[in-house]
Amino acid sequence: MLLWLSWFALCSLDSYKIELSFIVKYAGGLISILGVALFIIALLTIKSLESYDGELITTGIYSKIRHPMYLGFICWLIGAPLFFGAVFSLFLSFLFIANVLFWRHLEEIELDERFKSYGEYRKTTLF
Repeated sequence: MLLWLSWFALCSLDSYKIELSFIVKYAGGLISILGVALFIIALLTIKSLESYDGELITTGIYSKIRHPMYLGFICWLIGAPLFFGAVFSLFLSFLFIANVLFWRHLEEIELDERFKSYGEYRKTTLF
């Protein structure tokens, strides 16, 4: 939670701001809210922030999206700087997104090794 709050604080206090249109600003806010919602729904489904050692979860949000927490995190990283018009934070978000995509890549490799059905699951889901 501290990470989320610190990102919003960084975006709101960004020293390089631009005035974006009403539509872009509030689209960013909605993207952020969507990201937080995806993260929370995924967290409630998996019931853990720690390493998960159970069976492959393919129900709930995981029946449509393989990595809803990562996708939520990416939405939040893009949406908050758009909402605040925070230029420096938006550039930082691209570095953070690259990091999240790298984590996702490593996790895909691990899941493919752990679960025989993961290849088929990957074909039927997004992200």
